Amino acid sequence: FESDLRENSGGNPGLTLRGVPFPTAPPEDNRAPPPEKFGYFGDLMTTATRMMQAESEGKSKAKRILRTLYRRYHPDKIRARLIRHLAGNEAELDRIVDAAKCVTQALTAVKNKLQL
Repeated sequence: FESDLRENSGGNPGLTLRGVPFPTAPPEDNRAPPPEKFGYFGDLMTTATRMMQAESEGKSKAKRILRTLYRRYHPDKIRARLIRHLAGNEAELDRIVDAAKCVTQALTAVKNKLQL
């Protein structure tokens, strides 16, 4: 994530939403759909379910994966990482933060669906 972001931003003040490496392009309306219909997150849910059924430590592994993703895509952390790249473009920064909110909503939907 960090290397992709550095490559896409590279001090470029023209960084846009498409340049931020989100796991799946968020929907345009910034609402999280059901996790099984959200590309990467549907795959994450399926993998976590299989892992929880197959391994005794599967539940804790699934929690660790979700925790890592929450930290990576937390809207406040995204804002902090990108504020210097988008200092003059607050509207684009807000669009990116809204997309990050959508990602965390999808992660929450996965977490709830898995009862973690």
